Amino acid sequence: MQAAARSGVVVLAASSGQPAESSGDERAGERRHAGTEGGRQDGADTSDIAATLGKSIDDSVITTKVKTGLLADGGSDISVETKNGVVTLTGAADSRQQVDRMLRTVRTVKGVRAVRNALSVKKQ
Repeated sequence: MQAAARSGVVVLAASSGQPAESSGDERAGERRHAGTEGGRQDGADTSDIAATLGKSIDDSVITTKVKTGLLADGGSDISVETKNGVVTLTGAADSRQQVDRMLRTVRTVKGVRAVRNALSVKKQ
């Protein structure tokens, strides 16, 4: 497989030297994307998109780590939502001590900027 760039358009070629995908007009892609920032026709800055995607991935990783930690504290029925590093916990715990343990656990997860506690304690 060979790759070459012409006017900001990457052309891939199979080992036989033939284009991997041919539309019959090699310059069609160049015309479609001419004058657009980063090849995007909607004018969106690709660095902004990458930053947003990175935050989403980071939030997903944080959520997964928080849920894993909460399982060890018996928090299997606790909902976790993360946005920009801010973790929100909702649900019901067995005791105030369990809530305190879960909050401590969440605060130890790398990337957590703040914790919003919307937990309640089950009535015995």
